[in-house]
Amino acid sequence: MMAQYSYFLKNILLFLLLFVVVISVNQPIISFNMMYQEQASIYLANQTITNWQDLLNIYLHPAWLHVNIPFFRPSGHFLIYQLLMPVFGWHNTAALNIISFTFLTLTGFFIIKLYKLLFPSFALGGYIAFSLYLMHPALSISRLTFMHFDFAYVFFVVFSLYLFILFCQKKNNIKYFLLSLFFYAIAITFKEPAIMLGPVLFCYYCIAFYGRNLLHDKFSHLILFTLTATCLLLSAYLFLAWPSLQYAGNSFNLSHSLGTANALIQDIFGVKQNMIPFGNLPFKDLAFRITVFTVATRYTLWIFFWLTLTCTLLVLKHKERGRKSLLFLFLSSLLFMILPLCWASGAPWHHSLTLICYSLIMGFSAEYFLRRLPFSQTFISCMCILISIIIAWIAVTVNFENTIKYYLEPKGFLGLSLNRNAVFSPPDIKNQLNNDSLIVVEDSTLHNDYFLGNAAYPFLLFFTNDDYDTFQLRQNNFYLKFHPVYSGNLFRYAYLMPSLKEMLYPFQIEHMNDIPNEILYNWLKHSNNIFCLGYDSSGNWYNRTHAFKAGLAKQQSIRHLAIHTFQITEIRTQPKNIAYTKKIPFPDAGLCEYACDQDKQCTGFIFSYALTGIHHDIQCHFRYTESPSKSYAKQRLPGTLMRLLSYSKKNVS
Repeated sequence: MMAQYSYFLKNILLFLLLFVVVISVNQPIISFNMMYQEQASIYLANQTITNWQDLLNIYLHPAWLHVNIPFFRPSGHFLIYQLLMPVFGWHNTAALNIISFTFLTLTGFFIIKLYKLLFPSFALGGYIAFSLYLMHPALSISRLTFMHFDFAYVFFVVFSLYLFILFCQKKNNIKYFLLSLFFYAIAITFKEPAIMLGPVLFCYYCIAFYGRNLLHDKFSHLILFTLTATCLLLSAYLFLAWPSLQYAGNSFNLSHSLGTANALIQDIFGVKQNMIPFGNLPFKDLAFRITVFTVATRYTLWIFFWLTLTCTLLVLKHKERGRKSLLFLFLSSLLFMILPLCWASGAPWHHSLTLICYSLIMGFSAEYFLRRLPFSQTFISCMCILISIIIAWIAVTVNFENTIKYYLEPKGFLGLSLNRNAVFSPPDIKNQLNNDSLIVVEDSTLHNDYFLGNAAYPFLLFFTNDDYDTFQLRQNNFYLKFHPVYSGNLFRYAYLMPSLKEMLYPFQIEHMNDIPNEILYNWLKHSNNIFCLGYDSSGNWYNRTHAFKAGLAKQQSIRHLAIHTFQITEIRTQPKNIAYTKKIPFPDAGLCEYACDQDKQCTGFIFSYALTGIHHDIQCHFRYTESPSKSYAKQRLPGTLMRLLSYSKKNVS
């Protein structure tokens, strides 16, 4: 009993020590406090969940989250937030960082435990392995953004692997095997790359029991069959969210895969030039994909590379203990590369699981090398701890340099500042807002809707009928969908009012002449409950409603825009008294209202939205005179009718 208590206490103290190290090392990131633009979408997605049945439904019906977040990660995008945000609050970024770094600490804890299982006669190389993983620049964006809790899936993968190796080493204690499969399943609900853990576990079992006749051992058949079946079932589950077996809407591209291989070498070892010809990687110059290596980092990684190469050859040459584990880790690193190479997007954070394997190999190589030197065990232990501390100190400089790069990207940093300031220092208008309010966001300088809360400009700016068909076909795959007019997200998140109408538009209040009549008309329709928010070059937000309304009134006077209210009723068939019909590019009845309002003869219209195959037929059927008998034609519109609404003009507002 005392032994168990002592063991438990040692593990608690180890975890607390690692947690302090992780928080200290990542202090530059915590101080930077980056508010990633997609965080608003995470908030809005979670507001659609009102009970446990809604949460369960997300797991049972896999779908990508959003057109800009094309991933199915119900645990990372929903479960963690549902459990913890009611306690911490949606704007508590400090708590969100702590959650993310807790998962990183747990990853380090089980890296050390896993190291001891893989190399039983070694111990302290696990600390070096975690320090290397903690330092690596390729994971800087995973440390900077808590949005997806990237380290959660890494922890569950490492924990599952740890349990499986325990199962193999504890004379097939089946509870460890079942727990390993359970946490394997949890891992893939946090991030898709975890699916490759199945082949990794299969690989370990075959290597560990190489001497056993696996072809004739029924128990081994059962274990390997169960691993294979579990992996296939989980893969099928993930593929439910991947139409046509495509990842993130992109099919396989050999040139991009070779570019990803180049990116992997560059991101892991700090190489600047391409090592593989014909590799072409899109979006490689984006700030989020650029990994900053300090001089100390580059030297450290290359020293460990040559050390690993030398020690691996020595272990194989002398057939020393640990060669099976080394072989397993090298094969695992290759297996974990398969999905990133197939996805061909070359993002540095995709190498996380491969880096776990490399870190363990490098940690072993360092300890193995020190043990071959004529020093005492105490000296070797002190050297391992000292090396771990030095690498952890280098990690601080890595984190600092990888936050500095955003200050050097004026447009990108302005976007980050605007998101952060909108949440923490929004204009003080919340007490004037209600669910019918419209907030117009004046994008005067940035001119980038994604940078501002992962929003979208009104579809009027860029959609035609054919464009909408293609877009809507793709958007059907997503949990969150763009609204054709009100697709602003940032201040719905900032004010924690998901039902607000928010429109982001690229304009300046002082220059409203180029704004289309349809946009101005929509703003005028909301003139009694409309607000305008703008920003300056430092990323500070201001209430610009007074100047906005003055400019709006001036434009109405210049353009002679008529404004009426409309009475809306739902009907089932198309009336006969139609003067003319106009097609519109997307389902926004406001476009029909504008056209009718500027036509003095128009008394109303029918808004029809029909779907034929993948083609959306959206029309306005305008009336010039009311039919006293209100007779309707008996034939429906062609196709699968989605909606038929009658709009009739009322008195001038």
